[in-house]
Amino acid sequence: ERMTARISAVVTDVKPNGMLVLEARETVLSDRESKSMVVSGLCDPRDITNRNTVESSQLANLVIKTAHAGDVKDGATKGWGPRLFEFLSGVN
Repeated sequence: ERMTARISAVVTDVKPNGMLVLEARETVLSDRESKSMVVSGLCDPRDITNRNTVESSQLANLVIKTAHAGDVKDGATKGWGPRLFEFLSGVN
C-alpha cells in the first residue's frame, strides 16, 4: 500500500545519542466523517533537510496509525445479525 501526505511533526524527546523522537498528527473532518493519522519514529538530526523536512523512509521504528469514523465507516461495519450468523456458521 502506498500513501502520500505531508504532516507537520514535533520533537517529543531527544535521546542521549542525539536521535530525535518525532510525532506528527493530522485529523481531517468532512461531512460527518473523520480521518486521523499519527506518524512517529526516530530521526537522525542529520537527515533533516534545509527545508526542515524528513522523509518517513528515514525514520527508525516508524509507526503509522490511521483511523476512520463517521457514517461511511459505520455503514461498512457489520451489524450484530450478520456477525452472529458468521459466528454460528463458522465463517470468519
